[in-house]
Amino acid sequence: NPTSKEPTVNPNVNTSYIVCASQPLAGCLPTCDTINIGINQPPDVHIGNDTTICQDMVIQFNPTISPAQTYTYSWSGSGAVFLSGLNIPNPIGTFNGQGTFDLILHVSPQAAGCDGNDTMKITVLPNDIILHNGDTSICKGGQVQINVTGDPLFNYNWTPPIYLNDPTITNPLSIPDTSVIYTVTATYPGCIPMIKSFSIDVQPNPIVSLGADREMCDWDTIQLHAMVIPAGYPNYIYTWVPATDLDNSSIANPIFSGHTSSFYNLIISTPVGCKDSDQVSITVH
Repeated sequence: NPTSKEPTVNPNVNTSYIVCASQPLAGCLPTCDTINIGINQPPDVHIGNDTTICQDMVIQFNPTISPAQTYTYSWSGSGAVFLSGLNIPNPIGTFNGQGTFDLILHVSPQAAGCDGNDTMKITVLPNDIILHNGDTSICKGGQVQINVTGDPLFNYNWTPPIYLNDPTITNPLSIPDTSVIYTVTATYPGCIPMIKSFSIDVQPNPIVSLGADREMCDWDTIQLHAMVIPAGYPNYIYTWVPATDLDNSSIANPIFSGHTSSFYNLIISTPVGCKDSDQVSITVH
């Protein structure tokens, strides 16, 4: 009603209304005033798709908001603590905690009833894995159960894949023939690769032979000879029992200088306990 003191208006575009009041027959000029009514549109807000990242990763948020108007911004939700600002459109998020977090962006065009919102879910994975195996030693033919703990979303790859039943799982079984250093690399798209290593020292199972029994005359000497297969391993431990009448009971080829006939047993072993033994008889005439 354009002649009412308090009309109701419903414009679709920005509109300036002028109202004039006059006193009929008074001879006074009308008194006028103007009111401007601005029309804002409800915004369409899109932060981004839900995403999964690794701990300590940084995200630059650049939400899409239309139409182009003057807005105020407010970020909230459990993930807001990781943002560089709560009242700007494009904060930087540094996610140094693990878990699943919600981010809510509230956008207001400064007009009643026109606010817009969007929510984004961010899952933060750990940025490390735990290798439960330390450097270890075994006898040839033994096996090692490997175990690493990490997020199930990671991809795992063991190198070298030799001697493993499956190089792409967290707990492969290794039955190595030779010493090996294993490295596991856990990956997830966008994350820094997580790498752990350990070594397996494979020690031989020795086979020892002291040869035929020996004879000598009293006051003579005999050098005993231990033949070991494989022969090239440098860390064999030699133990002659008994140690009496030998110049050195912890070497492969000791010298016997006794005066009575004796039996000697040689135990040859590796540091981890792979061992074999043989016996020789010495007759003293």
